Amino acid sequence: MGLTYETVLEELGDCGRFQNRRVLHLQLVAVVVAITGLSSIFSLYTVQHSCDIPARHREPYASLPPTQWSALAYPDDTGCSMYDPSHYDSNATSFDFARGKVQCEDFVIQHTDVKTTATADFLLICDRESLKNTANSIFFVGVAVGLVVCGQLGDAIGRKPVMIVQLVLLIIVTALTAFTWDYPSFLFARFCSGFCYVGGYLMAFTIICEMYTTRKLAALGLAYEASFGTGLGILAGIAYFVRDWRTLQLVAAACAIPSLLLTIWAPESLRWLLSTGRYNRAFELSRKIAKINKNPFSLSVQERIFTLSKGSREDVSERESQWLTIIRVFKTPGLRSRVCILSLCWFVVSCVYYGLSLGGDLLPGSIYVNTAIGGLVEVPAMLIAYPIAKKVGRKPLLVGSFILGGISCSLLAATFSVSDLATQSLAQFGKFCITMSFGILYVFTFELLPTRARTTAMAFCSVWARIGSVGTPYIMLLSSRVWPPLGFVCYGVLALSAGLVALSLPETLNMPLQDSYEDAELFGTAKYLSIKTDGNERLAQITLDIPDAASYETAM
Repeated sequence: MGLTYETVLEELGDCGRFQNRRVLHLQLVAVVVAITGLSSIFSLYTVQHSCDIPARHREPYASLPPTQWSALAYPDDTGCSMYDPSHYDSNATSFDFARGKVQCEDFVIQHTDVKTTATADFLLICDRESLKNTANSIFFVGVAVGLVVCGQLGDAIGRKPVMIVQLVLLIIVTALTAFTWDYPSFLFARFCSGFCYVGGYLMAFTIICEMYTTRKLAALGLAYEASFGTGLGILAGIAYFVRDWRTLQLVAAACAIPSLLLTIWAPESLRWLLSTGRYNRAFELSRKIAKINKNPFSLSVQERIFTLSKGSREDVSERESQWLTIIRVFKTPGLRSRVCILSLCWFVVSCVYYGLSLGGDLLPGSIYVNTAIGGLVEVPAMLIAYPIAKKVGRKPLLVGSFILGGISCSLLAATFSVSDLATQSLAQFGKFCITMSFGILYVFTFELLPTRARTTAMAFCSVWARIGSVGTPYIMLLSSRVWPPLGFVCYGVLALSAGLVALSLPETLNMPLQDSYEDAELFGTAKYLSIKTDGNERLAQITLDIPDAASYETAM
C-alpha cells in the first residue's frame, strides 16, 4: 500500500470521536451563514404600495367616498401612477379620467406581511425598483471578491484563521447594516456582507472534508448543505416574529456568535498541515487525534507523518513562488478543461438556486411559508441524494438533478396563471433538485481538484457561481416587469444546459483524493491505474479496500 495521507488518517481513526465532535460545531457555520446572508429575502421584500395624494390637492378630495378616492389613487395594479388630481372638478359628479396619469410624488406603504423593510425605507420601488436588484447583485459581487481573497489565504496561511476572521467580520457587518441611513450606505453594507459571507462557509466545509477519508465525503458534503437549508428555514421562522428589518439584522448577527465561539476550538486541517510541510503542528495534531479516538500513536505512524511532511517541505519553495495557484491549474490541459466545466456548473447552480431562494415573493402564497418550505425542502433533498451519490455516483446525481430541475422550472410557464398549487409544487420541486445539484457539486468539485490547489480552485469556481448570482436579481426583474414565469423559464434552460455539459466530467465514486497536480491531471484517464514511478505504484492508494454498505452505514 502506498504512503498517503489516507493511510495515516485511517490509522489515527478516520471516523472517531475527534472528527464527529468537531464536525457538529462546524455544521453551525452553514446555519448562521444562511441566516445572516439571506436575511435580504425579508429586508428587500417587495412591499405593496399606492400613490399618496399630494398635500396641495388633498383638501378638495376630503369629502370623496372611498370608491372614488380609490379610483383616483389606484388606477392600475402597479401602484406607481395615479390620475392627475389637478384635473378633477369638485363640482362634477365624476372624474375626467381621459386627462391621463401622472407618476406618484409620494407613496402609501401597505405594511401587511412586514412592519418595515429596506425597500420601503429607501423607496426602492417603481422607477427605483432596479436599485433593489442592484443591492442583491452587489452582495454577490462582494462574495466573489471575498472568495478570491479567502481562497488564496486558505491555501497560504491555513483554513482555520481565515474561517474565524470571516465569521467575526460577518457578525460586525450584519449588525452594522441595521444602522444604515440611506441607499448608498446600505449598498456598501451589502457589499461588505457579501465579502464576509461565503469565506467562512468554504473554509469550514474544507476542514470537515479534510478530517475524513474520501469514503465519507459524499455524506459530509450533503449533510453540510442540509445545514444551510436548515438555516434558511430558521431564518423564515425568525423573520415571521421579527418583522422589522433592522431588528432582524441584529438578531441574525446575534445568532452567529455561538458558532464563532465554537469554531475557536476547531482544529486546523491535518491534510493542509502535511501538504505544506508544517511537521511540528501536524505531529501534535496527529497525536491529539489518536488520543481522542483511542488509537495507538505508533512509531510507524510518526514516521509516516514525518515522511509526508518532509516530502511536502521539499516542494514548498515552488508552491510559495506560485501565489496565484490557479495559473498552475490552467497550465495542464486536463485540469483546465475540468475547471472550466465545473465553473459553468457553478455559474448555473448558483444562479438557479438563489433565484428560487430569493424569488419567494414572486410565487403565490406567503413569503414566510414559501421561504420556510424552500429551506426545509433541502433536508430531504440531501437525505435522498446521499444514497444516490454512494451507490450510483456523483456524476449521475449531478446530471440528473440538473435536468429534472430544469424541466420543473420550465413547466412553470404552463401553470403560473392556471393553478397556484401546481406552480408552488413545481417551484419547490425545482428547488429540491437544484439543492441536490448544489450539494453534490461541492463534493464533486472537492474530489476532482488536487490538495495543493483545492481551496484556490474551489474559490475560482465559486467566483463563477457568484457571477451567476449577480445576474439572478435581474432575471427576477424579468418576472416582475415582463412576464411572471419568464425568470423561471430562464432558470430551467440554464439547468438543462449545465446537465448536458456535466456529462463529460469523470466519476469520482470510491476514488481517493489527489494531492499533486500530476495525479489530478491524470485522474479519469486510461493511464491513471497503470503509471509507475521507480518501480512502485504511484497511485497505489486506489487499491484500498472499500467497506461494504453495512459497515459504511455503521461508520457514519
